[in-house]
Amino acid sequence: MKKLYLLLLFVSMSFINAFAQQVSYTDEKGATWIFSYNSYWNEQTQTNNYYWGVKSVTDYGDEITVPATITYNEVEYPVEAVGSEVFMDNKSVSKIILPPSIKRIGNYAFKGCSSLKDVGDISNCEYIYGEAFRACISLTQVNLSSCKTLEWGAFNNCQNLVSIGSLAKIENIGSDAFHECKALKEIDLPANVKIEGLAFYNCTSLTKVGSLDKASIGENAFDNCTSLKSVDLSTVTKIGSRAFDNCTSLESVGDLSAITGLDDGVFYNCRSLKEVNLSSCKTIGSAAFGHCESLTSIDLSSCQTFGDGAFSYCSNLKTVNGFEHFAGVAESAFNGCSKLETINLSNCQTFGANAFSGCSSLTTLGTLPLCETIGNGAFSGCTKLGDVIIESTALTSIGSGAFNHTGTLTFMQITPIAISEYAFGEYLLIKVPAESLEAYQTADVWKDFASRIFAIGDTFDFDIEVEANDNTSSLQEVIGKENLRKVVSLKVTGSINSYDIMIIRNQTPNLHYLDLTNANIVECAQEYYTGYRTEDNIIGGNMFRDLLKLLTIKLPKNVTQIGREAFYGCRNLQDITINEGIVSIGYRAFFDCYGIKEFILPNGLITIETDAFQNCFGLEKVAFPNTLVSIGPWAFYNCSKLSSISLPTSLTTIHDYAFHYCNNLKEVKIPSSVTDIYGNAFSRCEQLNKVYTYTIEPTSIDQNTFSTYSTATLYVPKTSYDNYYWDTEWNQFAKLEEFDEPYSYFYINKDYTLDEDERIDGTPDADLNPGGSLTVEGEDNQDIDDLTVISDGDSGQSGSVIADDNINANWLKFEIKVVPNKWYFFGFPFRILLSNIAFDKEDVNYVFRYYDGAARAENGNGGWKNLPANAEALERGIGYIFQCNKAANLILKVEKPDFTAENVEQTLVEHESAQAQDAGWNFIGNPHISYYDINDTEYSAPITIWNGTSYEAIRPIDDDYFFHPFQGFFVQKPDNKDKVKFNKDDRTSYLQSQKKNKVAQTRRMTRGIDQERLLIELTIGDTEARDKTRIVFNEKATTGYETLCDAAKFISTEDVPQIYTLDNEGAKYAINERPAGEVKVGYLVKTAGTYKIAAIRMDKNVTLYDDVTKTEFDFTNGDYTFESEAGTFDNRFTLKIPTGAATGLAEIKNQTGVNVMGNADGIQISNVGDAMVDIYSLAGVQLATGVRDGFVSLPRATYIVKVNNISTKVMVK
Repeated sequence: MKKLYLLLLFVSMSFINAFAQQVSYTDEKGATWIFSYNSYWNEQTQTNNYYWGVKSVTDYGDEITVPATITYNEVEYPVEAVGSEVFMDNKSVSKIILPPSIKRIGNYAFKGCSSLKDVGDISNCEYIYGEAFRACISLTQVNLSSCKTLEWGAFNNCQNLVSIGSLAKIENIGSDAFHECKALKEIDLPANVKIEGLAFYNCTSLTKVGSLDKASIGENAFDNCTSLKSVDLSTVTKIGSRAFDNCTSLESVGDLSAITGLDDGVFYNCRSLKEVNLSSCKTIGSAAFGHCESLTSIDLSSCQTFGDGAFSYCSNLKTVNGFEHFAGVAESAFNGCSKLETINLSNCQTFGANAFSGCSSLTTLGTLPLCETIGNGAFSGCTKLGDVIIESTALTSIGSGAFNHTGTLTFMQITPIAISEYAFGEYLLIKVPAESLEAYQTADVWKDFASRIFAIGDTFDFDIEVEANDNTSSLQEVIGKENLRKVVSLKVTGSINSYDIMIIRNQTPNLHYLDLTNANIVECAQEYYTGYRTEDNIIGGNMFRDLLKLLTIKLPKNVTQIGREAFYGCRNLQDITINEGIVSIGYRAFFDCYGIKEFILPNGLITIETDAFQNCFGLEKVAFPNTLVSIGPWAFYNCSKLSSISLPTSLTTIHDYAFHYCNNLKEVKIPSSVTDIYGNAFSRCEQLNKVYTYTIEPTSIDQNTFSTYSTATLYVPKTSYDNYYWDTEWNQFAKLEEFDEPYSYFYINKDYTLDEDERIDGTPDADLNPGGSLTVEGEDNQDIDDLTVISDGDSGQSGSVIADDNINANWLKFEIKVVPNKWYFFGFPFRILLSNIAFDKEDVNYVFRYYDGAARAENGNGGWKNLPANAEALERGIGYIFQCNKAANLILKVEKPDFTAENVEQTLVEHESAQAQDAGWNFIGNPHISYYDINDTEYSAPITIWNGTSYEAIRPIDDDYFFHPFQGFFVQKPDNKDKVKFNKDDRTSYLQSQKKNKVAQTRRMTRGIDQERLLIELTIGDTEARDKTRIVFNEKATTGYETLCDAAKFISTEDVPQIYTLDNEGAKYAINERPAGEVKVGYLVKTAGTYKIAAIRMDKNVTLYDDVTKTEFDFTNGDYTFESEAGTFDNRFTLKIPTGAATGLAEIKNQTGVNVMGNADGIQISNVGDAMVDIYSLAGVQLATGVRDGFVSLPRATYIVKVNNISTKVMVK
């Protein structure tokens, strides 16, 4: 072979050295050329043909032009060839211009010219010899339109060669000719071409090859041409082994009906190949169609033999026709054909090792009448095989792991044959002739399976009716203890408990099919698993844990819950039926159940808990119901076959790592209901390239929720591009695109404004969650079906709407979260019919009451009244109190609401009374679906609100407070005011109210103490449940009750201590504005105990005198703690201004001009000017020095602030 190769090499090179004539000259650029006269034998004319060619050249630069002619003996001749190795391994030359006269290029002529980009015009070149252009990695195009022969490796490793022109005249393409030409995209091959081995190996960009009519294709000729999509092999004369190996995009190969044989691996790993015609094919080589994953059917009617692994891992192959004449199946022939359902094996005598291994959809084998040998693993992994019958009596051996499905295997043979020690899987049942039962059960190796060997004719299906017994298993009594081993299929009607679960778990080793549809699980004290007992209508924790025997199960139709680890490790479970009514799937409920391919989750399911479906890596599809609210952490971790999910519009939360490592997941659509997606929820989903989100506001995600930010495209609603683009976490997506799709639903958690030229398509439902606000500008209507404003009754935080006759809603709903046995103060912005009041829970009893100020004026107390019997509605702007007996959402509906914005004036009724503190009380409500600043009401008198546990009085000139939507409150008509105004232009949102509050508080703190109105605020109780009273020392005020500045004390009926001040007439005050002096402080406690009175604001230093202990307490030293019996005490405490007391905040301002104020977070210093301000702890430790205007954050305590040489105590509380 070596001698032949050298001979061929000599012949191919002989044209260079045939004659000794040479010409040498130096051109104008200094290059020295040597040309030689050569000849070649012309087979057609049977003559020698002579020509001149370049033999060598020296002293040339990076660019050179080959002469088109030479002169010899005064005769001009064309230059027709470039000889061997002329330019080989010149790494710097970039341009060699060959003349059109060139017809031949010798071996290695340009090999290794790695910078060569241009070779001029070689369109007339007919012969290119071995490795002529090998490794010319910068060469991008050549014109081979006249070329007849390309020898071995001619353009091998020309990695950037894109175009080669027409190959219309090519006759032979040598081995490796275009090997590794990865940029080559198209070639146009003519008929009758001979393509030698590896000619186009690894041309990964090649998409078209032209005609292969009557072509001869060598081994591996197109191996790894991964972009090649189609070829026509209908008339080829030869296809070498692995010719199209790993052409992963190849979809069609033409009509192969004329092909009589295919060599080994010819289409191996052609994953996109969809069909082939093998009607004339008699032989198929080993692995010829291995890993052809798109092939769905084949016809082997004419085939006589096929090699090992011929169709291995054709994972979508469902149908094999014409197989009935085969007497044997080669090793691994159909290994991994997971979609193959049936095949005719009626004439098969031998089955090679792993012949059908992994054919997980194969349901039947026929009766195998001629079977003689079954090799190792022949049918391993055929998990859907049910009952296999081997009728053959000529069977001689069964190899290891031949059958490992969970089903039955029936032998007709009287005498046991030789089998491998591990021939059968752990849960396979064996049926044999009755007369041979003992022989099989005692034979060598067979005896190891004795507990699973039964007589043909035994009953394996049981359909029973039972009633649970508190002391034993009714199920065992009905079936019979002696028959438990025979139970393969069990259907149960009636009630079962722990005892029956124990029998199912432990005493029915061959149970495969369990139907509990009409069974009721009932409570039982007996444990069926350590620490677990049956409960009514619950699939309890660990109930079916690790039952590898189970193939299918149908759960009881009245079950409401699947407990923790209920089916943990049921790895062979293939199908489960879950009926409606189940609300939760517990922790690791289906962990490692990787035999299940599809889960249809029932309507009514609300929660999927942590790890519920973790490691279900066989799961291909899951259907979520439109009731699901939450998907727990790690719920679908490592469900690696899950390619798409359709999340329901009921879903609100996707927890951390929920779909982590679902690396086949390609697209996710996040419904408009989702509010939170936690960290790593979709991390390591490496194929996830499309993420659609349907929320107007960006759903809350973490920095690492996705791991494909750089490669995936985020599709966002048309109106929300900027919202997502400028969101810190969503901005990580490199590509954002808008899509326009009508909404069916959206929610808002923050402020969202529809500009006058923006509207949301369709007629969606919308939820304005607590803190969310919808502002609609312009005149055009925004259509909405159900607009729901959601509020937390306890905190008052609510959604809000700011619109003006530009929302067209079918229904407006107020949904307010309430708890039982607690009073709420409400006022509504619309008239609400009583018939439109509902709850999201059943059997809720409730009451609304209104306040009668006239009764209070007349009696000095009371005023709460039930709605009149003939009342039809709750009226707009009127205050109501509400209480119910269950935790629920209170739902109030308004049909076709009018969103016209109005300036509302709430008229106040006078209600004359002998006592000023009882006169003119009005209980009204916020008339807007928005937040409203009390300082915009043009009302300066005190306002009494309900804070959830107690009444609290506030005043616009002293407090920063916003009414929230649906809030009711008390006002007392002052002499000079008969209206409270709510202007439409002053409506605001929750977030805006928070910002305004912060600005107002800063402004108030910076302004400092009003020397003419010094505030003292006292509290009783703790930070969670406390009551407050305020004293304002104002020398212009009187000691009597004034409606403009004083607020009467409303006593709470809750178990919260109450505190108030009193005047000389015994009137109780929440706010008491009066001249400086002693003030009586009263309190009420419902239980005896230890209590605490604190001064949370003290513009002037005061002390508290306790008449019981006869002590006087200075509030600059902290809070006053005391013991008390239950009751009301109006004479125990007196607030005093001590003589010679330490300097207070008012004195500091008066003497230095510096404002010093403390609050719950620190100390505000302002108007410092040239003063020196230092802050010390009570122990004398200097905490800050040279403080300028600003806020000093400090923990809650009492501090000493020194301004110049004057010191005062400041409380941070």
